[in-house]
Amino acid sequence: MKNILILHSSNDLYGASKALIKTINCLNKNQFKIHLILPSSGKLDNELINKVYKLNYYNLGVFRKKYLNFLGLFDRFFKIIDSSLYVRNYIKKNKIDLVYTNTSVIWAGSIASFSLKKKNIVHIHEIPFGNNLYNVISGIFFKLFTDSVIVVSEKVKDHWKKNIDIKKMKIIYNYSEFQIKERQFEYFKKGTTEYTITNISRIVPQKGIEYFIKIASELLKKNKELKFNIVGDHLSHSDNYLNNLKKILKNNNLEKHILFKGFIKDIKKVILNSDMILQTPVKPDSLPTVLIDSLTLNKPVVSTNVGGSSEILNCGKNGLLIPTNNPKKSAKLIYEYSKNLNLQKEHLVNSASFLEENFSQSKFETNILITLSKLLNE
Repeated sequence: MKNILILHSSNDLYGASKALIKTINCLNKNQFKIHLILPSSGKLDNELINKVYKLNYYNLGVFRKKYLNFLGLFDRFFKIIDSSLYVRNYIKKNKIDLVYTNTSVIWAGSIASFSLKKKNIVHIHEIPFGNNLYNVISGIFFKLFTDSVIVVSEKVKDHWKKNIDIKKMKIIYNYSEFQIKERQFEYFKKGTTEYTITNISRIVPQKGIEYFIKIASELLKKNKELKFNIVGDHLSHSDNYLNNLKKILKNNNLEKHILFKGFIKDIKKVILNSDMILQTPVKPDSLPTVLIDSLTLNKPVVSTNVGGSSEILNCGKNGLLIPTNNPKKSAKLIYEYSKNLNLQKEHLVNSASFLEENFSQSKFETNILITLSKLLNE
């Protein structure tokens, strides 16, 4: 039985954390002894406490673009050194065979394993935007200190290939935790004429919640019976952003039509109670798995054409792609799509075989095990 140490940068139940759960489930089935280090306690604990051999908490000194200033670099230097020493000692004490870092913002695992000549792998979920220097520095680091890099989409690979050796990178797509629903289709939920359009995102600017509100406002001009839900919570430092969004709703008399639902764990229920899922990231979103989940549950989906959305929607063959900067045009396209049942059916039928071929659990687990086994046997 091989000892694997996994490092993760957050304790929540969003994209990268959900992928982590799936990776750990895969490793558990294949006789790995899993050691996990998280930055703090949180929502992930209950999901993983019985699936790992050891669960530890430590500040792993995440390195984000906001630290690219004199004080930030000074602070990160000491945090990264401290966390690298902690991980190095942990590797030695627990006889770790492989270090698996589930994010691009933690460097301690690569530094510690490199110093001990242990194999390490980084699973990159992020497409950092807005600071090319950060991308160059991070890419050079992974090129020098990491043995293998998993990326979650072609878009992520395209972003990092300028600075990371392409031979080191392998695309492994995520999958839905839900079973494919029987291909039945209804326009309205029984007993109601209300049509619900839902966005499932963390409430941060890059997810385009304000854009979602603008599109919803345009759609309400066409049909006042529409209902819009925003499902997700916000980070503590984004209080102002959330307050501004609520102010927009109040100033435009939209509070009864567009509702903030907060974080809801039962995403399956949210999707099934919706008529359409509308994701509106305005910056590259590496692989929005809510689109995979929604198609799996037989719900029509719409997304802005950025990041990995086009890969999941197969360039518009599995759902509707809309622009990121034109709410009126987007609303027109969405309204027409909501009425075009034949096109929705076509997209959902297309998605069934496409998801099975590209975003299946078996393919994910096979590729994870092949990648890890290759490293361990080198």
